[in-house]
Amino acid sequence: WTEKEPNGKEKVKQVSIDPTNQRMTIGDDIEHYMIDGKQLTIEDIEQENGENDTVVLTKQ
Repeated sequence: WTEKEPNGKEKVKQVSIDPTNQRMTIGDDIEHYMIDGKQLTIEDIEQENGENDTVVLTKQ
């Protein structure tokens, strides 16, 4: 997983997947993921301050 910061720097993070519990670890962050057809939705389960931190990826 490569995250591009606003200043142009890139941060590379290790990814591991637990399909049994639909959990994905990206760096130190634990995420919940769902697959629906060609769409992968990744949600931060450790959200703070009610922020919505969701990434949706669609296979073309």
